[in-house]
Amino acid sequence: LYEMFRPLLNELQGHPAAWPFIKPVDAEEVPSYYTIITNPMDLFTMESKLEADLYQSLPDFIADFNLIIANCRIFNDPDTSYC
Repeated sequence: LYEMFRPLLNELQGHPAAWPFIKPVDAEEVPSYYTIITNPMDLFTMESKLEADLYQSLPDFIADFNLIIANCRIFNDPDTSYC
């Protein structure tokens, strides 16, 4: 699965709109984030999980990516640059 997910994750990380999702949200910069978002996810964490061989299937990988999107929609107003 690594050989399939690595190029896909590279594409996601390289997308121009990926900048807010590359690394975990900084709790010092956004103190309320972790009180609202109880299951955070970002592309760096996905990469760490991939390197640790923690993805057992494509649905697992997709679920983490969808979690990034869901968290973004929960935390941010729809008219922000993040959404």
